[in-house]
Amino acid sequence: HDERLPLLGDTVEMIYSTEDGSLLTERQPSFQHKGSFSTSISIRISGGRVTVKGNPSRIDRIDNLFGYQSIDECIQVYNRILLSLNLPPFSKATKAWHITGMDGKKAVQVANGATVQEVHITTNKGVGHGNELSYLKSAISTQRYRNSIPRLHSNGTTVDWLSVKGNASLIYPSVYIKAHEIRLHSLEKIKRLHGSDSQEYKYLLDVINFCDDNGIVRFEQKLKSRFLRRHNLQFWGLADYSLLDAIHQEFLNIDQTVQVNAMTY
Repeated sequence: HDERLPLLGDTVEMIYSTEDGSLLTERQPSFQHKGSFSTSISIRISGGRVTVKGNPSRIDRIDNLFGYQSIDECIQVYNRILLSLNLPPFSKATKAWHITGMDGKKAVQVANGATVQEVHITTNKGVGHGNELSYLKSAISTQRYRNSIPRLHSNGTTVDWLSVKGNASLIYPSVYIKAHEIRLHSLEKIKRLHGSDSQEYKYLLDVINFCDDNGIVRFEQKLKSRFLRRHNLQFWGLADYSLLDAIHQEFLNIDQTVQVNAMTY
């Protein structure tokens, strides 16, 4: 943004040139916008740039078993928060161009709208009550994906895929048991905030029971900035996000190649 942005916190860091005393850049510490149910979004302002980080499907919601269906819906959550803080909302890009890099660095592509730096895609699958652990161990953890090697976590509740060097620079895929994840990260927090007799706590127990009854496992892919740039998906308004459907469907089909070795009636 061209205009000076409001200060969100109590401090600001300004860097001046020692040659002419001009202001080179202005940075504010990350600001944590608190939502209901102990959820938060991180907002960072550096000069005229606003960066928002956090899970929009968790803001003001007890659970995110079913999240939003599009990038637009997610950014609408961000924009509602930005407007409440008197900050300009994200806008869709209408054009992109290359600018020359400084000090011999290669040219970079920029746009006149929001830049998406990471996208998480999730889908829930029901594998049947009590089948989650064996589904991950005996089926999912045996399958390679995008030249990455599967890794079954020691507690048996998560499988992820990493390169032979142990990293995931483009896509970080994982499959995990949703009920376990809610118990681990949300249940005690809601109990501490609202009490064990509260409607919020009872609701979350119902969500956990639903996941247990249906054997819900969550397929999740974290698409990194490098991957988005490679496929021209980084500029909101110019990107064709229908490509994500095919990418995610390939991941969801990872269990289709599993064969039954033996069956007991």
